[in-house]
Order: sequence, then structure tokens, then C-alpha cells
Amino acid sequence: MVRRFAAALGAFLLLFAWSVRAGAQDYFHEGGSEALTFKVDRERTTRQKVLISSLFGGSVLFGGVGLLFHIDSKHKSDDVSTDAGHHTGHIYTEELDDTRRAAIRSRNLAIASYAIGGGLLVGTLVAYLLTDPGEETIRVGTEAAEGSGARLLVAPTDSGALVGGSWRF
Repeated sequence: MVRRFAAALGAFLLLFAWSVRAGAQDYFHEGGSEALTFKVDRERTTRQKVLISSLFGGSVLFGGVGLLFHIDSKHKSDDVSTDAGHHTGHIYTEELDDTRRAAIRSRNLAIASYAIGGGLLVGTLVAYLLTDPGEETIRVGTEAAEGSGARLLVAPTDSGALVGGSWRF
């Protein structure tokens, strides 16, 4: 039993040591240098940023106006409503009818404001997706094909490495 455990442990340690050595870092590029590549998100233009911000601001503004009309409509509807289960004692007059009409007008304005705000919010989402500038691949360590010329410089020293870079514009 002990021999099997020792053999299994030995095999595991041998495989572990071999896998660690196989994945060891080549800090001083003894095996040759490779280009370092990474992807960077491009920026939107100022015009695109203003468009997206304006659409979003308009949707927030119309949503807020819709909320104000919604609250106003609710308060005016509560003034003329008899849904509470008890009679208000108010006689239906022209003043009460004007309050009811104002509540309906506020309701309609709230619906219109919500619809416009929702439309602007959808427009914001569409503009955000359509103006996506994509990604740019940057290569460091080799000369770029189009002459941007970014190069990573690595030189080994006694106590580590010296890292620098050069660019052409």
C-alpha cells in the first residue's frame, strides 16, 4: 500500500515539475522575440457623443415631464372620484367637470410625454449601437505594416531587465 502511494506521489510530482518547466516564462527572449498584440476600443467622435447624450437627456426630460403630468392627473382624478366606496357629498357642477377635464388632459399629456421619452430612449440605444467604432489591434514589438511604428524594447541586465518603447507619428 505504501509502495503504491509512493509511486503515485512520485509520478504526480514528476508530471507537475515537467508541466511547470514547460510553461516557464522566457523573460530575456532567449527563444526569440514575438510581437505583443492587444485590442483597444476606438473612441466615438465628439459629434456621436453629443448625439447620444442629447437623445438620452431628451428621454429623461420627457420622462420627467410625463411623471409630473401623471401625478397631476392622479390628484385631480382623486378629487372627482367616488371609487373610495363612500359618497363625497359633492354636487356635480361646472367646477367639478372642469377638474375632470383637466385630469383627462393631464393624463393625455402624460401618455404623450412617456411615448416621446420612450421613443427617444429607443433612439439612444439605436444610436449607441450604430455608432460603435469597433476595436483596433495594436502590435508592439514589430514594425506595424502601416508605419505607425510602435516597438517594444527589452534588454536584459544583471538585476532584471530594461524596458522601453519607441513610436513614430
